Amino acid sequence: MTANRYPSRRRPRNEEPDERPGRDAPRSGRITQIAPQRHDPDRVSVFLDGVFAFGLSADLLLEYGLAVGLDLDDARTTEILAADEIRKATAAALQLLAYRARAEGEIAARLRQRGFSPPAIDAAMARLRDWHYVDDADFAARWVENRQQHRPRSVRMLAHELRAKGVDATTIDETLEDAGVDEVGDARELADKQRAKYAGLDPDVQTRRISAFLARRGYGYDVIRQALERDETEDESGREEGPGCTDE
Repeated sequence: MTANRYPSRRRPRNEEPDERPGRDAPRSGRITQIAPQRHDPDRVSVFLDGVFAFGLSADLLLEYGLAVGLDLDDARTTEILAADEIRKATAAALQLLAYRARAEGEIAARLRQRGFSPPAIDAAMARLRDWHYVDDADFAARWVENRQQHRPRSVRMLAHELRAKGVDATTIDETLEDAGVDEVGDARELADKQRAKYAGLDPDVQTRRISAFLARRGYGYDVIRQALERDETEDESGREEGPGCTDE
């Protein structure tokens, strides 16, 4: 009989199994060891009566005066772990913001997906607001400005995008009102660009394709109609024919 090539490794009693303690981890007792975690030097493992109890942010040791020999009861442990969860939720939120600006609702939703409790999420968001790292009004204004400069779309679609980012309805309404979006003007510019793209196609085919494109940008029938209409005095190149007009 061949020996097991991958023998199981039994962990010593004083070695933490992972960041999350098991159900039978002690919640009270005397601190017998505080050790740096192998995979994260900014966190430590706390042992109560020789058994791994919980992981903790290293800076909370000083904040709560934790040291070997100190006795903890269940209430104190609960308080410490709640503070640690807030630290982790805040760090996770800052990591999300490192990639790009985000609305509060989007950050909160991502934190919920990661399993953070509502109190921890609320506390983390409060810290971000205090640090001026989140501002939904500014986020919404920048979002609309960027869209209108690079990829114009209807007010309805802009509102839909901001809702998807977690911006509240009041902020969306105020932002779009302040932005003064000119839907017909934007749609007409988009239509002109698409018309140049489809210049070799039959006019009816051009119209159908441009209409479909504008519809995908969220524009309604009336806006599309106005964007596509041409004055009777305008020739195919968009130049007016009449007094004072030249071919220069």
